[in-house]
Amino acid sequence: MCHKWSCIRRRLELALACDIRIAEQKAKIGLPETGLAILPGYSGTQRLTQLIGPGRAKKMIFTGAALSADEAYEWGVIEAVVPNGESVNEALALAEQIASKGPLAIKKAKQAITQGLEHTFEEGQAFETQCFADLCQTEDMQEGAKAFKEKRVPTYYGK
Repeated sequence: MCHKWSCIRRRLELALACDIRIAEQKAKIGLPETGLAILPGYSGTQRLTQLIGPGRAKKMIFTGAALSADEAYEWGVIEAVVPNGESVNEALALAEQIASKGPLAIKKAKQAITQGLEHTFEEGQAFETQCFADLCQTEDMQEGAKAFKEKRVPTYYGK
């Protein structure tokens, strides 16, 4: 068991490192470190700012106030609010949906998104084009196109 302040902080900093965040309705989300005369670590200031912009990140960090799950959703800190007790089921359903897609395409899409955030628009677009070209050479792409044409569910092998 952890102290309430410690749990809020560690959970958000961990969640900020994730691709997609889901919170239960009862969740409180914040970075209260400034109340202890320190700042969020573990890239909390950087990831939160990239996610919701500098103004909102500063408000959260400077005040140390926790957001409700609904507020965190409205601000873009999380992607979904689910009923209490349903976060694991929701996460598993989302994971199954993602896992049904081409694994190489998911990997390249994540890389392209990351490149776009870390580089200029033009550099990100060029990287995306290269990723698309790379994927066109894969067995998975051929399987996806064939399955679409045959109106069936594709079977991907990451090749």
